[in-house]
Amino acid sequence: VSTQSTGSSGINAEYGENYQPLIMKISLVVCLCLVAATTLALPVMEKEEAAPQLALQASFDDYMGYLETVIKIYYKIQQIKYEIICNKSVGEMLEMLGLPEIVESMAQLAWMWRCENKKPWYIQ
Repeated sequence: VSTQSTGSSGINAEYGENYQPLIMKISLVVCLCLVAATTLALPVMEKEEAAPQLALQASFDDYMGYLETVIKIYYKIQQIKYEIICNKSVGEMLEMLGLPEIVESMAQLAWMWRCENKKPWYIQ
């Protein structure tokens, strides 16, 4: 019976070359994971945006003013007979009520509420 004795240098020479590419790949994956974890762990600085909040508040106030004007026009045309107001164009209605042309879109909406029976629930 013959026994072969291989020294540690024989094992390293035989298996070390096979494991070296695997160790390099694992090291690369570990490094990439560390970079990704570090990047995700960094605090994100958020800018304080006070201006858009003010812009949203202004647009809400503008919308409420618009709606209040439409409601006032609606109540004004509601006092006029249906046949008279609904047989006129919006421009003729503006002239009849003495309203400026700048409120034409508001008058159009009020006219629709009155003449096309598309009144919203919050109008009594």
